[in-house]
Amino acid sequence: MRQQAGIASMLTLTLFCCCGWSTPQSCATPEPQSQPSLTGAVVGAAVGVSAIAVGTAVLIHVHKTHHNLKGCVIAGQGGLELVNDGDKKTYALAGITTDIKIGDKVHIHGDKVKKAKDSIADQTFEVDKLSKDYGPCKVMPATATP
Repeated sequence: MRQQAGIASMLTLTLFCCCGWSTPQSCATPEPQSQPSLTGAVVGAAVGVSAIAVGTAVLIHVHKTHHNLKGCVIAGQGGLELVNDGDKKTYALAGITTDIKIGDKVHIHGDKVKKAKDSIADQTFEVDKLSKDYGPCKVMPATATP
């Protein structure tokens, strides 16, 4: 939820920077006819380009981190489960799990799947690939009881 609010805030800021704020014509003081200055346009363009670059970087970071989990693998009722180091949630593992071993700390890539009603685990994670196997966990988390 926080990430969605952050993305919405970044997009709003980007729109304000790109569109700019203008003074209503009735409040503007008339200026004598002279050569137009390009300084304001250059500064506005630089701010707009910077805001778009920062917004793009944030979106890429958020997109990339949502598809990776790192933690210890345990045996659960329905098969392999991973206790995530980040949020301490337990994820039931599905998909390509042939190289994943119980008791190992792993870094996996895939997609979070919406939680099923009858699932004991917090959520299911569909594994695309095992990114890295760090070996045995230093402290094994408790396994799920049948």
